[in-house]
Amino acid sequence: MKKRLQSLFILLFFTLSVMAQDRTITGTVTSQDDKSPIPGVNVKVKGTQIGVSTDANGKFSISVPSSSSTLEFSFIGYTTQSRAISGAGPVNIVLVPDSKSLSDVVVTGYTVQNKKDATSAISKVSADQFKDTPVADPNELLKGRVTGVVVTSGSGQPGAVQSVRIRGINSISSGNNPLYVIDGVVVARGDFNTDTNNDLLASNQVTPTDILSNLNPNDIESFDVLKDASAIALYGARGANGVIVITTKKGKIGAPEFNVRAQYGKTKANFGNFKLMDASQFLAYEKTGLINAGITDAEIPDYLTAAGGNSSFNWMDAAFRTGTSSNFDISARGGNEGTKYYFSSGIGKLDGTLIGSGIKKYSLLSNIEQKINSRFTVGLNLNLSYSDGLTSADGSRYGSPILGYIATAPIQSPYKPDGSLYNGRESGWYGLTGDNFLYNTQYNFNSNKNFRTLGRLYGDLKIFDWLKLSENLSVDWINAKQKLYQDARTSDGFGQNGSLAASSIDNKLYTTQTSLSGSYAPNSDHSLTYLAMLEYSFKENAGISASGKSIIANDRFRSLNAAILPVSVGGSTSTQAILSYIGNATYSYQSKYNLNVSLRRDEASNFKNNKAETFYAVGGAWRIINEDFMKDQKVLSNAKLRASYGTSGNLSGLLDFVSYTLWTPVNYNDNPGLAPFQLGNDDLRWEKTKSFDLGLELGFLNNRISLEADYYSKKTNQQLFSLPISSTSGFTTMPVNIGQVQNRGFELALNTVNIEGVVNWKTNFNVSFSKNKVNETKDGQDLVTGQNITRVGFPVGSWYMREWAGVDPANGDPLWFKADGTTTNNYNLAERRIIGQALPKYTFGLTNIVNYKDLELSFLFYGATGNMIYNQTRSFVENTAYINSGFNHSVEAGEDFWQKPGDNVSRPKPIAGGNKNESSASSRFLEKGDYLRLKNVRLSYSLPSGILGKTGIKKITFFGQGENLVTWTGYTGVDPETDATGNEFFKYPVGKIYTFGLNATF
Repeated sequence: MKKRLQSLFILLFFTLSVMAQDRTITGTVTSQDDKSPIPGVNVKVKGTQIGVSTDANGKFSISVPSSSSTLEFSFIGYTTQSRAISGAGPVNIVLVPDSKSLSDVVVTGYTVQNKKDATSAISKVSADQFKDTPVADPNELLKGRVTGVVVTSGSGQPGAVQSVRIRGINSISSGNNPLYVIDGVVVARGDFNTDTNNDLLASNQVTPTDILSNLNPNDIESFDVLKDASAIALYGARGANGVIVITTKKGKIGAPEFNVRAQYGKTKANFGNFKLMDASQFLAYEKTGLINAGITDAEIPDYLTAAGGNSSFNWMDAAFRTGTSSNFDISARGGNEGTKYYFSSGIGKLDGTLIGSGIKKYSLLSNIEQKINSRFTVGLNLNLSYSDGLTSADGSRYGSPILGYIATAPIQSPYKPDGSLYNGRESGWYGLTGDNFLYNTQYNFNSNKNFRTLGRLYGDLKIFDWLKLSENLSVDWINAKQKLYQDARTSDGFGQNGSLAASSIDNKLYTTQTSLSGSYAPNSDHSLTYLAMLEYSFKENAGISASGKSIIANDRFRSLNAAILPVSVGGSTSTQAILSYIGNATYSYQSKYNLNVSLRRDEASNFKNNKAETFYAVGGAWRIINEDFMKDQKVLSNAKLRASYGTSGNLSGLLDFVSYTLWTPVNYNDNPGLAPFQLGNDDLRWEKTKSFDLGLELGFLNNRISLEADYYSKKTNQQLFSLPISSTSGFTTMPVNIGQVQNRGFELALNTVNIEGVVNWKTNFNVSFSKNKVNETKDGQDLVTGQNITRVGFPVGSWYMREWAGVDPANGDPLWFKADGTTTNNYNLAERRIIGQALPKYTFGLTNIVNYKDLELSFLFYGATGNMIYNQTRSFVENTAYINSGFNHSVEAGEDFWQKPGDNVSRPKPIAGGNKNESSASSRFLEKGDYLRLKNVRLSYSLPSGILGKTGIKKITFFGQGENLVTWTGYTGVDPETDATGNEFFKYPVGKIYTFGLNATF
């Protein structure tokens, strides 16, 4: 009996001991999207520090104490899940993607914060919204996706500078471009190829290229657009025009993940409603114009008659082609608790639709972060890129194909009877420019080669749990080279027996940042985050250029040492330094009330006496949804009210020594001398913007419907004006601070989840309204530049021209309005009036994304309204002064013109040599710029995981898409999307792009 009791006791003890031991739980984590395993998922025993990560196959094994009963699963981009465990059986988890997880985090460049707690107006665009979109300039990805942002393309040249305006125009004469920040570092943006110190390069007037286009769009994780004072005050003297923060992809915890992406496509020029006459239409119209000028049938030249043996040639088709585009990218991503990494390499090629234009791009990105220990982390971001582009001359150049296809008659063949090309200088060539661009393009070229190094080395030391010391060292180094060659065999190079100009520009921007930051929460009710930073930025720009002439006409001799005679040699240097003190603090009480305060003091070398300025902002947010009175209601899932006010400055577009009196070296009888170059103003200071923003964020039905609305008002004071002064000083103007510009607007973004389940359908809609007004100028005076005026009470750069009154039905004369309201056919007696503005009043975008199993369809519409476009091209193709000059005409010019008394038509009587200044600048060529564009359509299919089996491939997606597919507009020109000037002048049309490709993840 005793032995039995002893045995029973031992068995009971053994059982209790086993029960008290840790259990080993195993399982697999997969994605709801494609049922594929997810590596790198954090698996943690809830309430403890015990945790592991899933392996490459999504499997895990974790030891769980007997006292714990719940596992927690978390991974970036997925909703965190908890699972109760019992026994030791396998635990298999399906994680649900959380589309809000990434978009809920906004990046200001200096700080990262949760969207729900932010007091700022910040719009985010994540990579999922623009994946696989084939663009040369990343700014294109913002079109139609962000409220308050207007991005327009002045040219279809690959890599051309885009016009970007955030919440209107702040400055009359300085820059209005936003500031760009990549991975926390302020970077340069714009054209670095054109050397204005070289006469040949400056006069060639090529389309400027944007160094930002070197960035590979497939390396971008997200854009954060900072719009209100609470966000942009952190950038002080450089933030007035808004800030675009670009974050590149980083490493993440998990097994190595490799991605390969290949894409190929075709591009076609899109001419909108613009059409030119064919040979028969051209001959009929030219004959009519000559007869109206008093020329008899017998006196009409043979080459303008059907009997003249003329050919019929489409010069538009000759100038443009179907371009090809191709992109290939490969990347690796992964890491563990100690090291995170992301590497990528990309090659891209995009042919311009205009002959002689295109771009090739190469990129290499490396983002590495190493956790040395629990308190010290270091990292290195390195982004290398190189672009090699060919740019055609603008339409103002005689040798440009853009001007050439319009200015050459369709009855003129490019080929001689023997099949060789005319050069355009032969006797009898019927074209206004005297150039055959098909002949010129085979010899002449303008090349741009840009190499960019973006590097950032950083370290974070956690001194205490509530205090971190950070150091950032960064460089943005740009080397831009341009070469312009004009062959002696062509009309451009004939006069100098061949010429070549070359330039090399180095732009170096160094930045150091030392900061203390942290957070402190004494209890669950109160929390405080803070940042104190010292930042120093130094820019150095140096360039050299040279040109020569008399070069042997041979493809092998296309360098400066082949020029027998030097023409010029020049160079330039410039520097800028900014020292900044930055402070930011955010206080939160019970996650209901948030207060954000920013302070920045900048000292800049641009100014002589007023180097320093202090900028500030205060923002607050009230999370109404967290109030007790909201707990029982079932409609709202989010409700937040926020407001901000603050100041910022504007250094955009300013010369590096804008307030200084400058001298320039001159030649005085072959001896060096100095001459005044710039009249300074010691009291000059920054333009300063004061901004107010009021925002409301609402969510309904568990955020299936979310709405964000903002009202803003901005006033920019101390506008820089060129004040007229007595010419006895040697100058006609001097820079002064006077004037104020105001922008007011309203923005609305609406996101809805229409269907959720087997079929998922999401819609994003946004609309923005902006009103610009000049409140003050020097003594109320007007600032007139060409056909634009800046006048108190009107938008900056309003259209200012004579108002078209139509055609006199009695005689076909052109008519304009006089000051008293009557009409006149004398252009010089007509009154100039303000007629509309160049920038749109309303912009809008609509995106729909539909998923069904492994299929996804998305499409994006965007558009604008409320602006006027000056169709300057039309003023040429409808100008009867060009009849019998070889210049072609628009089809519309020959369809609706005055022919007999009583005709009510839109075009005057066509008279060779012109009809009373009919095509001089007036509102005749001012058209509404309203349009709606189908910007992007994308269809993709992912192979089911069952098909991939054990191939080692996690996911393969095939996709096809179209860009700039359809545009609905009443505008008669090439494209209603113009740059900020609102002027279309022989525009390089934006192309329709069709691509297909695959994306594979291993």
